[in-house]
Amino acid sequence: MLFLLSGEGPSDMGSCSSGERFCGLGKDDFRPGPMALFVDKLADIILNYSPLETYIMAYVSEKGLGDLKEKGRKIFLSGSKAGKGNAYFRKNAFLLGRYALEMKEDQGQSVVAILFRDCDGTRSSPRSEWDDKRKSIVSGFKLAGLRTGVAMVPKTKSECWLLCAVQEGQSYRDCARFEELSGNDSSEKGAPKKVLREALGEEGTSELLNDLIRNGTIDPIRIDMPSFNAFKEDFEEAIRIAMKE
Repeated sequence: MLFLLSGEGPSDMGSCSSGERFCGLGKDDFRPGPMALFVDKLADIILNYSPLETYIMAYVSEKGLGDLKEKGRKIFLSGSKAGKGNAYFRKNAFLLGRYALEMKEDQGQSVVAILFRDCDGTRSSPRSEWDDKRKSIVSGFKLAGLRTGVAMVPKTKSECWLLCAVQEGQSYRDCARFEELSGNDSSEKGAPKKVLREALGEEGTSELLNDLIRNGTIDPIRIDMPSFNAFKEDFEEAIRIAMKE
């Protein structure tokens, strides 16, 4: 079984230390971000080994997905019912799904693909926004023909999931309230990045967050909030399917 990740940048899924847009298998080139470490820890619970430590995790940057389009892959037409933003997510999921299927054929192993995107909603956004964006990714993987594609969409941002663990005085309790924070980084009081910085007492850099995840201060297995649970459930199901393929 192999894992193929794609995200928005170093602060979520990670990046390639070489600066390339693709990090291949079997190389120490992938520099994981906090969300990739979440994927690794959740997979380790089921498989009893770390995908990162066994070099079975590959990465495609957001720009790398654009390269796949430029290579001439046939792109489906976006559906107007999904809306412009949601159509964008679906296209990315479709491209990642097609690439995962090519990898599966080349390597002779099942591939679990995970596409990360922040929801980025605000208080004035429709309540269905998170669900619509998540479904757009699910739809993209389905159109690609990949049964093991997973949408990783925090509501409103990945910092909300991290806040669940590092909130002052009551770690892992009442975490659903963080999903009501604004996804607008310029919000004076409710921006998740600012709230996370206040909770940590310093800037929540990727390096600091990775250290906190690795030493167990932030434990994804203990996070309980709707958008995270949806991802976790889909991820576990994708692994079960991959194990049977």
